[in-house]
Amino acid sequence: GGTLTASRLTFQNGREGSDDPTNYESGGAVLRFEKGTATFDDCFFRSNTAHGRVNNRNGAHFGGVLFVSGYRDAYHKTVEAGKVTFRGCSFLKNAAIGDGGAHDYPSIGGVAYIQKYGDVVFADCTFNYNSVLNSVNENSYGGVAYVGGHSGTATFKRCAFKGNYAGCGGNEIFK
Repeated sequence: GGTLTASRLTFQNGREGSDDPTNYESGGAVLRFEKGTATFDDCFFRSNTAHGRVNNRNGAHFGGVLFVSGYRDAYHKTVEAGKVTFRGCSFLKNAAIGDGGAHDYPSIGGVAYIQKYGDVVFADCTFNYNSVLNSVNENSYGGVAYVGGHSGTATFKRCAFKGNYAGCGGNEIFK
């Protein structure tokens, strides 16, 4: 683990994507796997994407801005993802973008993908025109956030949402 603190920064045009059809494009601005804490105060996240495409065989796309997930190690021990906090942040036009591919891979979480022992708090944040897009099928969930199983948690306090989109479910939040 460790600690990351960012204040009054702009994260713009971050892109996680590759030409590897087996890769999972995740977290256009922030990728978080293991223990520790990250805090973002009054930051602006604009036009960040988890995006990729290779001959109609791409992997899944998770979290245009943020990917948070713990895992089980080789000894089946849980490794927690830690805690990420956003306070007073703005999220504009971030996306997880895919083409579905031959294997019908999803696009999940326009701003955030939170699963497997991840803990994320959004306080006093605005979410405008974020999306999950999938051009071949509508296999897309959580225009702002996808909160999956295995003890993943997301807390939204005093947040505002406008114009967010997901093809299958949860224009704002899918759980």
